[in-house]
Amino acid sequence: MNLHEAQNELLCNIEAGNATMLQSGSGMGKSSIIKQTFDKLSSGAAKGEWGLGITFAATSTPIDTMGVPFKGTYEYEDYTGEKKSITVTDPSVPLWMISTEGKPASCYKHFFWFCDEYGQGEADTKRGFSEIFLSGGTGYWHLPEGSVRVAATNVGSRYGVTKDFDFAIARRTIVPIEGNTDITIKYLDKPYRWNGTEWQTMAVTKAWALVNPGILFEPEPKEQGPWCNPRTLCAADRYLQCKAKRSSNGVLDPKDPLLVEMLAGTIGMPATISLMSHLQFALELPHYDDVVADPMGTPIPTKADLKLLMAYELAGRTRKQDLAAVIKYMSRQPEWPKDMAVTYINALVRRDYKGMMNEPAMEAWISKNAPLLSVIQSLA
Repeated sequence: MNLHEAQNELLCNIEAGNATMLQSGSGMGKSSIIKQTFDKLSSGAAKGEWGLGITFAATSTPIDTMGVPFKGTYEYEDYTGEKKSITVTDPSVPLWMISTEGKPASCYKHFFWFCDEYGQGEADTKRGFSEIFLSGGTGYWHLPEGSVRVAATNVGSRYGVTKDFDFAIARRTIVPIEGNTDITIKYLDKPYRWNGTEWQTMAVTKAWALVNPGILFEPEPKEQGPWCNPRTLCAADRYLQCKAKRSSNGVLDPKDPLLVEMLAGTIGMPATISLMSHLQFALELPHYDDVVADPMGTPIPTKADLKLLMAYELAGRTRKQDLAAVIKYMSRQPEWPKDMAVTYINALVRRDYKGMMNEPAMEAWISKNAPLLSVIQSLA
């Protein structure tokens, strides 16, 4: 199933009280979907109701599942009523019980436990985690009732995935995820936050991904090294944005050897060569300011891939005050195929739904185009 389908099924399985493990190749967006799911569940809840805990299984040890043992005393009464005490192992709070805010899970009404990179965990660590997946705790420590247990894992020995156990597998639902270009583009259309900064994927990157699904989801190279997947492509896109800002004219040079070297170290050389060709195409497009100034006279690209790139470029740049002019440019028939209008609307509305939907020019265009109306209804 694709990422969108996986998220819907994850929500159903959470409601059923079952543990879920998302499984795919590296960089497909599993962790992002899981964190978005936490945001959905916790949105609208009172402050402090939901806590998020993230465990990185690849660096966890068996002791992390049970808590570090300390000497403790347990007092009790025997059958005669005489009070006695014994020395017991009194474990510390294990790391998986601690939220990203540094509080124990017991401080919250509900707790969302996310076990990332489960596959790379040690065998004994997996044994300890198995009971958390099933019942929400191990030994002395348990999550509040109604809490969520979800994990993400890669598949294949290349990722350092270690042996798992049948009894552990039987304690959670495995959800396999496959790459889907359309779903990936939907997520790339939206702004996202990374390392304290909000980013918007460049139009040229999205257009390239749409026409190169085989490279976007290429398999790992035979010899270890960088390769392209949605995560590494986003990293490359952020680098390109910063590179453009530092250039003298704000334009990327596809022939810059340092740029090529940096991209190859992020997405691999095959994807770099393809993306550089696409960047060269982008230099041939009409400028956004020309479109706004003269929507009926500005040339429209003749090649299909350049039209796709232009639609994404306009969607990424359109401002409310320019919307009427850009729509006039996009409405020129038969130079613009109808599917390009759908592409433009999809990308534009995902970027700024509230800002664009109430504009008179948008309302007039949608009312005259039934395909656009169905797109808007699906995005509302």
